[in-house]
Amino acid sequence: MLFLKRQLPLFLTFLFGMTVMVCYYVPNRASDEVSGEILKWLEVMLAVALILGATVLVVVHGEQILKQKAGWAYSLIVIGSILAGVALGLWENGKEYTEEAELTSFGWFYFYLYIPLNATMFALLAFFIASAAFRAFRARTLAAFCLLATAIIILFGQAPLGAWLWEKLYHATGDRIPTMADITGFMQQVLVVAGKRGILIGVSLGVIATSLRVIIGLERGYLGGDK
Repeated sequence: MLFLKRQLPLFLTFLFGMTVMVCYYVPNRASDEVSGEILKWLEVMLAVALILGATVLVVVHGEQILKQKAGWAYSLIVIGSILAGVALGLWENGKEYTEEAELTSFGWFYFYLYIPLNATMFALLAFFIASAAFRAFRARTLAAFCLLATAIIILFGQAPLGAWLWEKLYHATGDRIPTMADITGFMQQVLVVAGKRGILIGVSLGVIATSLRVIIGLERGYLGGDK
């Protein structure tokens, strides 16, 4: 049992991870076919994992409903939404529009329920972002002051009132100061892009390091333990 739980998953992870890596850095027809076949297996495994995850979700929320724990009504909504989406998708063969370009029941469920609810969730995140920004913009350090100054300039330049006031100041000084478009453009295209690239480089290095740890077996969290 230890072999099936530990050694075999580690061996398969190393084998397929190294195979895909070698195929990527040694491009030819044979490597493309091998990597393509592995990616097809990955799609099948993802489909199985999706079914397994949905099953676990239904079981957990079903237990919540049967025992009528706190918030069981929300669990009922979750299970009802899952079953309704799956049933409508199977009934309409996954089609959102009919041949007459009319919405199917599955399309109505997707466009008039799922998308508005998804937009609502992201809209609620705006309040959390505003709260976090308020705490982060307290100019107690030099870095916080730079962050605050940059945010104020960008917001001032994007707001119609700010652009109008700066335009008046620009003409009043005889065009001797840069325009707000030049200032915000420089900050967005130079400073912001440089910061984003630095973050992306750091994230990429972290992904590479984590991937190598998984491939060579140092990271074993997916096995259900660290040992």
